[in-house]
Amino acid sequence: MPLLTDRGIGALTPGMTVDEAKRLCDVTSDARVPGSEGMMERILVVDVAGETVRALVNENRIIRLDVRTPRYLTRDSLGVDTSLGRLAAMRGAQFHPGEDGIYAFVAAHCALSFRFSLPMRPPAGGVWTARTINAAHGDAAVNRILVTECRT
Repeated sequence: MPLLTDRGIGALTPGMTVDEAKRLCDVTSDARVPGSEGMMERILVVDVAGETVRALVNENRIIRLDVRTPRYLTRDSLGVDTSLGRLAAMRGAQFHPGEDGIYAFVAAHCALSFRFSLPMRPPAGGVWTARTINAAHGDAAVNRILVTECRT
């Protein structure tokens, strides 16, 4: 199974053109579909080692990979089903609300966002720190990973 890295999964990488993806990967679908806010999005569906990855396209380039299977793991064994507690214990762990859940970010993986299905707002209108979210939801599991390009 290919590694999940800050550059992508196998030959599939954010930043590559659609033509490159079609040449180097097993693209099974290229279609415009309704996105999370009802806007139409161009999505490539790519088979990577027997699992499906969705790739969001903008201006003919892949800008984000959407990973929903636990079969892809980083070198340090992070992936879908990783516990919030494990991410909260990592250096630089931060948690922020997104459109559809809480996202974790860790210093070791600049291009990965780890999604949790959790309440959007922290208790008493504060902010989710690694300590407070771990105390409340440490056993929650990642259900989706977004892969973008590292911003340096």
